[in-house]
Amino acid sequence: MFCMPRKELSPIDVYNLLPRTNCKECGEENCMAFAAKLVTHEAKLEQCKPLLTDPKYKGNYQKLWDLLKPPVKEVVIGVGDRAVKVGGEYVMYRHELTYYNPTAIAIDVSDDMSSEEVAKRVEYVENFVYTYIGMDLKLNAIAV
Repeated sequence: MFCMPRKELSPIDVYNLLPRTNCKECGEENCMAFAAKLVTHEAKLEQCKPLLTDPKYKGNYQKLWDLLKPPVKEVVIGVGDRAVKVGGEYVMYRHELTYYNPTAIAIDVSDDMSSEEVAKRVEYVENFVYTYIGMDLKLNAIAV
């Protein structure tokens, strides 16, 4: 299947769909500053309260959501500080932009394994480190 590459998004594209009230509820001085932060992924669309609460902006909210959403939906595996995010990238190829959610590395265990075997795998996970281009990569998950 062939997909056309996405057009690079500019703050003006986003600003034109915002309420343009300059209410500062998002934490920015004006809607243009908020639009710039949305484009660079430094802000979330949900920070714009008028967009969420005023029914006249409902259509624009949906358009902005479609415009700003990543091509691959983000999935969170786990909870708390041990959670791993997969997907949610705004690019189709890793070289186009930076890593937002680096690839998770996991090891599998089976409920058919003995307790000793599972304990051995868990110990392996805790001590695993792989250095790649100056970065220490560790296992992020255990798949059951």
